[in-house]
Amino acid sequence: MRYEESKKKFKRFVNIGVKTQDEMIKYLKNKLDVVEVSFENFTKAYYECIVFNISQCKNIKEEDMQFKLFTILENDKSKAYYDDIETRNAKDVHVIFERKSGIITSSSGLLSVELNLFKGVSEEEYYNEGIVFRQLIADLEIEYERKNPYIFEEVLKVNFKDL
Repeated sequence: MRYEESKKKFKRFVNIGVKTQDEMIKYLKNKLDVVEVSFENFTKAYYECIVFNISQCKNIKEEDMQFKLFTILENDKSKAYYDDIETRNAKDVHVIFERKSGIITSSSGLLSVELNLFKGVSEEEYYNEGIVFRQLIADLEIEYERKNPYIFEEVLKVNFKDL
């Protein structure tokens, strides 16, 4: 699907207005069973990769970064996310929030898409079709092409077959 077609199909699902990380964490905790963890639960290489990516994308020094990390407990509520990570060779579903940059990452691509949709975009980002807006459109297109109804039916509450 080309960008213009995808935009026409999925633009209505992108929220205008950016949620705070506290709102995002509240959403996560209300939806799933989570445990707050530290980077001790991850390899040093993984930590260094996260820090490097944030420092390169947002020009923030490691000592200025403020992380909140969560592991999602495996149960019926998290089944879709655990099914998603099986293709990524991850052991657990986790979410990492970095406060200074606003970056959110997860071992589940599905959960990343959901959280970024919930987060929303600024009005300027939306109307100018900035990079974050375009990424959300691309993420929705990928889930659609994967024929994965979860984001559409469980999160956005639309019938996948009606898209």
